[in-house]
Amino acid sequence: MHGEVGACHEHRRERRDRPRARRGDVLARDVGDRAGAALRRKPGPDLRRQAAQGPRARLGVAAHPRGLPAPRPRPPSSDIGILDIRAKARRLHSQHKDGLGLIVIDYLQLLRPEPGADSRVEQVGQMSRGLKILARELNVPVIALSQLSRAVEQRHDKKPILSDLRECVTGETPVGLADGRRSPIRELVGTTPEVVAVDEHDCLVSARADKVWLVGRREVFAVRLATGRVLRATADHRIRCGAGWRRVSDLAVGERVALARRLPEPMAPDRWSDDSVVLLGQLIGDGSYVSGAPLRYTTASEDNSRAVAEAATREFGAIVNRHQGRGSWHQLVLSGNGNRWAPAGVNAWLRELGIFGQRSHRKRVPEQAFRLGADQIALLLRHLWATDGSIRTGERSDGRPITRVAYGTNSRGLASDIAALLLRLGILARTQVVRQGEHRPAHHVVVSGRNAQLRFLETVGAFGPRVLAAAALKARLAGHGACTNVDTLPHETWTTVRAAMAEAGVTHRAMASARGTSYGGSSHFRFAPSRTTVADYARLLGDESLGATAANDLFWDRVVAIEPDGVEEVYDLTVPGPSCWLADGIVSHNSGQIEQDADLVMFIYRDEYYNKEESEEQGLAELLIAKHRNGGLGDVTLTFRKEYPKFLNYAGERYGQ
Repeated sequence: MHGEVGACHEHRRERRDRPRARRGDVLARDVGDRAGAALRRKPGPDLRRQAAQGPRARLGVAAHPRGLPAPRPRPPSSDIGILDIRAKARRLHSQHKDGLGLIVIDYLQLLRPEPGADSRVEQVGQMSRGLKILARELNVPVIALSQLSRAVEQRHDKKPILSDLRECVTGETPVGLADGRRSPIRELVGTTPEVVAVDEHDCLVSARADKVWLVGRREVFAVRLATGRVLRATADHRIRCGAGWRRVSDLAVGERVALARRLPEPMAPDRWSDDSVVLLGQLIGDGSYVSGAPLRYTTASEDNSRAVAEAATREFGAIVNRHQGRGSWHQLVLSGNGNRWAPAGVNAWLRELGIFGQRSHRKRVPEQAFRLGADQIALLLRHLWATDGSIRTGERSDGRPITRVAYGTNSRGLASDIAALLLRLGILARTQVVRQGEHRPAHHVVVSGRNAQLRFLETVGAFGPRVLAAAALKARLAGHGACTNVDTLPHETWTTVRAAMAEAGVTHRAMASARGTSYGGSSHFRFAPSRTTVADYARLLGDESLGATAANDLFWDRVVAIEPDGVEEVYDLTVPGPSCWLADGIVSHNSGQIEQDADLVMFIYRDEYYNKEESEEQGLAELLIAKHRNGGLGDVTLTFRKEYPKFLNYAGERYGQ
């Protein structure tokens, strides 16, 4: 707001004999008129009427003893990008003895984006980083005027705050790390972790975050997806949708949201003994390792019982005692584990993993297990499924087949962990909540669809009580075709397909004939396309980009609900380069770029702008210093004369006393 005049006032504080370069959205003559109006304290309309009398009058308007004598070079075109600005600034800096005194960008969002950034958010991030590099290179202050998001207008208090430049998530949000772990963002504060990101081709890559920090307490919303994932974030947080990056506040139920279809294996995965992996899976499922009680394992499966006893004995030298229960149920007690003051054996191992003392509804897969290779991830899941997992086939009353692969637990965190482990193997599972009256709800991790279930049987497999059911399911699936209406691409993909057809000069009728389908006009484009369909179009058109879209690393989930979810502490991180990261597999945008790059962030707030009649602060403006890397923060009250326009020092009520 009033950026040209504010920038001119800043010019007056710079050295008068050093040139100022600026990029603006108004003509140089307009800047002169505004500066003249501000300096002479004459209303703009009066000056324009005076200027209309002729060139001599205009000279009188622009002339002022307190003007700006230093040259103020301006780019000849408003169509200019950050690379152009950097080149021109270097040239001007070298042409003058003392170099440039100040660079003003009015305003940031008007700069022409450089190639390579798909979304406007990424483009602004590139510009912000480019300006910071320029300021350091030339040792020249750069003032970048920027627009805030419209989110401020939706609040009761319209005063801008630093969080208006941020998009934040709650502390428990798991961040996908390149070493395989998924750490809550609150535990990454103050570090620069290597995270999993998505590049411009929608492929998974690793990138380093340059900062993770606590933002403060903010209102959050819960975005619930069809796969059962829940992202809790502020209204301004951006996530990847079919039409590009969208703020949480702009999302609608039914909109498609991007998830990772798989998670990459670490470059250097950890390796445990197989006995340790087997024992961990079995104990998480049917074991008890709470404080103040012996380590126990309860089962009705002889195969599971034997696996636990052998693994505990071989790996940790445990003494295993069996206690018979009803029917085939029995309990194994693992002793030889030391005590609370000197833990040993299995006890010490569980403490090292950070899971000792967890009750059933708080059980988790330890963070270290996510660093294992794919083969041991599969082994861990195989023994988890042997405890509380299910694999079955059957028929409905109408004769249609039922196939089910699922894991049940009353720990929400464990369900989320298991879904993430499956994603390491390229299996996208859904989590479902089943209410159980007064009892804690059950959380089911469900692998649905023929292709996903076959992949589960081939990579995870089965152990003990699940072996026969797995063989029956595999035989049943062999006789059925795959359903293609789940892993589809966003409807916006058809726009790319149509553009490729137009470029190749292929009509819809000709394409239908080439694909061996009947011509249906626009009806072919009413539904979200399957990957197979898009790959077919890409092959026939010879379009590699379209083929890459059909084979990318993203799964397009669907928003089922967006709900207010209280107020709590939120966190932020920035990832230069890909400008995104995975929040529990959900593709989330790099946050707070402008704020992170800036050494000083200031807002101008005029209450009368929002409350024209009711405001008690007519003619006043507040300069809000929200960030100062080398100084203090605070608010400064100014007088604003809108008829010039001009900001003046505020004398206050004491002046008239």
